[in-house]
Amino acid sequence: MARGTRKVNSSSKTGSSSVGNAGPGTRVAVVIGGAGFTGQYLVRRLLQGLEKPFCEPYGEVRIVDTLQPSADVAGDARVHYFQGAVGAGTDDFLREAFAGATSCFYVASTDSRTLSRSRAWRTNVYGAMQCLEFAQCSGLKAFVYTSSHNVVCDFRTPIRGADEVTSRIPSRHCDVYSASKAAAEQLILARDTPGQLRVCAIRPVGIYGPGEQVHFNRLFQLSRYLGMHWIETVPHDPFCMDWVHVESVADALLLGAAALMDPERQPLVAGKAFFVTDDGGPTSVQRVFDPVLEAAGIRLPKQRFRVHWRLLYVFALMCELVAWVLDDKPLLMRMEIRKAHIAHTFRTDAARQALGYAPRYTTAAGIQAWAELVRKQLAGRVLETDPIEIRRLCRQVASISSIFIIVTAVAASVA
Repeated sequence: MARGTRKVNSSSKTGSSSVGNAGPGTRVAVVIGGAGFTGQYLVRRLLQGLEKPFCEPYGEVRIVDTLQPSADVAGDARVHYFQGAVGAGTDDFLREAFAGATSCFYVASTDSRTLSRSRAWRTNVYGAMQCLEFAQCSGLKAFVYTSSHNVVCDFRTPIRGADEVTSRIPSRHCDVYSASKAAAEQLILARDTPGQLRVCAIRPVGIYGPGEQVHFNRLFQLSRYLGMHWIETVPHDPFCMDWVHVESVADALLLGAAALMDPERQPLVAGKAFFVTDDGGPTSVQRVFDPVLEAAGIRLPKQRFRVHWRLLYVFALMCELVAWVLDDKPLLMRMEIRKAHIAHTFRTDAARQALGYAPRYTTAAGIQAWAELVRKQLAGRVLETDPIEIRRLCRQVASISSIFIIVTAVAASVA
């Protein structure tokens, strides 16, 4: 399907109302990036609503994405799908998607491993501002931007137990993803307009849960084919980072829109950003993904080889250089190495008080449920890897090995 075209759900046996002509009183949500990981959980939550605190379901949800939504989402007669890329200069499909809508949820985002500044800004900043303009012109009541805890982190200075007041956006970020998210959040919150479109931002910490692709699949490949699970980096902080289940993120986004449309709570939410985390406190990347890797067929060692994290940092630098040359996503990023070893933890008091946010899981319980689901789905089999991803892995590893051999040879000749 060509970019910027429309595909409306037609599976309803009784026939759904046409796009842009929702019935009186029908709440209509536009979800930018609604076919992605977090987006599809949000779409399901919008269709289901919440019991506590009560949020009634939306009568219609319009997904805007370059990806196709899953069958269970696309099969709902209340869902309409528009295929198109935001920030790409085309907007006819957006004009139709926003017509008569009530709320907009901007969940679209580049991969956190992107090295291209232009791609990150196009999706995370320009696309968000383009949708904000349509929301204002179309008379929407609420606009919720999915930000990130990365916006307040330079991953050089430890942050422990910070909130929205004590944390500040740094003057310089260590990666283009974080910088673009911070720029977009500031621009969007500044456009909050009393009496018209009200806006807020949700800052999830590390998102996990069934269907997560960005980190889990890569860690599985690195473990299965490169033995990364045999390595333990030191010094190791077991409580360096907060996590949040994707279902809790969907709840927070829905609650944000509900608060923006509530005259009593609106002043507490409009123009502000909110951190959201699980209950149970911070933990490490290893403790989060080890149970799921094991469920997927990786045999975890009882003891691991200890490697100083700065050596892995150098390896990540090589990964970034190779990925930049190949126009690909790096196997590891320096930002990720810093993130795994420099504390950055946050409080959620503001989200609980202003939004009524309540996490669905402790991190330990959420990880256990995810691992059990993976184990049940695989039924003793080892998770299969996409051949295309294997080729990408091999290409980058071969390039990194070549660089290492050349550098070693040059060093030996100089010595």
